[in-house]
Amino acid sequence: MPPELIVLINKPVLLIAILFVGALIGIQVERFVRWDKRRNWQRRQRRGGKVVPFERERERVPDAADQLRTVMRADFKAQPLLNKSEARLFTQTASSSPSPGMRNAPAGFARRTPVF
Repeated sequence: MPPELIVLINKPVLLIAILFVGALIGIQVERFVRWDKRRNWQRRQRRGGKVVPFERERERVPDAADQLRTVMRADFKAQPLLNKSEARLFTQTASSSPSPGMRNAPAGFARRTPVF
C-alpha cells in the first residue's frame, strides 16, 4: 500500500477533510456545467432579444373513444396464423390424433370434460 494512503488512514480527520473538499469541488463543477448548458440553451432560444421561457407542451391523453376511433380508422386484412410448414405439421399431427374430438387440437393438448 502506498505510504500516502497509510498516512491518511492513520489520520482520519485529514481523510475526511480531503473527501469533503473533493465533494465541494465536484458540486461546484456540476453547478457550473448546468449553468453553462442553460446559458447556451437560452442563447439558442432568444428571439428579438427576449429569452423564451421553457414551457412544456402538454400531450393530450387518449381516452377510450380516441382509441376506438383509431382502431376503426385502421385497415385490417386477413393474414395466415401459421406459415406453410407449420400448417402442414399441424394437419399431420391432427390427423394422427387417436380420438375424433381431438382433430382440431394440436398434439399434446388433452381435452377434458368439465367436472361439476
